[in-house]
Amino acid sequence: MDQLMSDELLNQDLFNAQVKTDISIFQTITRSYFLRSLTSMRSFINRNKLLTTSLTSATTSVLHDNTITSYG
Repeated sequence: MDQLMSDELLNQDLFNAQVKTDISIFQTITRSYFLRSLTSMRSFINRNKLLTTSLTSATTSVLHDNTITSYG
């Protein structure tokens, strides 16, 4: 981003254009970081669900009439 401070006054149109450009860049960067974080969280949650399901199904056992039956 260019600096908006200088020892000379900026033309109003140039100033407005620079501010709009800086806002647009900020929005794009912020959106990109947010989506990257959201994607990482979703991926982590999905992997955690798979791991939890695997561990749960591997340890599910039923004791009936002195016989252990495992499911999963």
